[in-house]
Amino acid sequence: TLTIKKAPLTISANSYTIKYGEKLPNFSCSYTGFKNNETYAVLDPRPSVKYEGGDRPVVGTYTLTPEGADARNYEISYADGKLTVNKAPLTITANSYTIVYGDTLPAMEYSCKGFAYDEDESVLTKKPHITYAAGNHPDAGRHPIKVSGAEADNYEITHVDGILHVEKALLTVTARPDTIVYGQDRPALAYDIQGFVLGQDTSAIQR
Repeated sequence: TLTIKKAPLTISANSYTIKYGEKLPNFSCSYTGFKNNETYAVLDPRPSVKYEGGDRPVVGTYTLTPEGADARNYEISYADGKLTVNKAPLTITANSYTIVYGDTLPAMEYSCKGFAYDEDESVLTKKPHITYAAGNHPDAGRHPIKVSGAEADNYEITHVDGILHVEKALLTVTARPDTIVYGQDRPALAYDIQGFVLGQDTSAIQR
């Protein structure tokens, strides 16, 4: 009597890593133990992979369990895999603005880029806050608008600062006309300046 026992075959669910919001992979298996150059084609039925994380898994680790395979010549054992869902990148940027010296400051706002699915700012567990330190009447130049503090369960957040560009206000200097008779002494020349803002006057002129 020749007794042929089933050969051991291990079916392992493959493991995957995705970012939150990415499409789920097509779960598959790897095999250890086939004989005589055989492949998974000898399995009937072939294995399926059990997964219970749903179509939109949140950040975390999920077990992938192979099951349901059979083969005449193999004693099958199974090994679980895992699906790792990492945080998705989300960029929160402070908006930049351009104003003229003396203008009213704009409302400082921010924009978000990178939300998955149909999500929006409502998923932020902490809202970002904007810090602006140049005062209500900033001088001409570039002033940083800083954004920070946002948090979300499923997102890795990058904060990007904005800039307030303050352009110089326009002053118009007009020479006053004058009239003399030939031979008279030249009068003192004068001018008028228009365009001062914020209650300023000629004392703001450096030279």
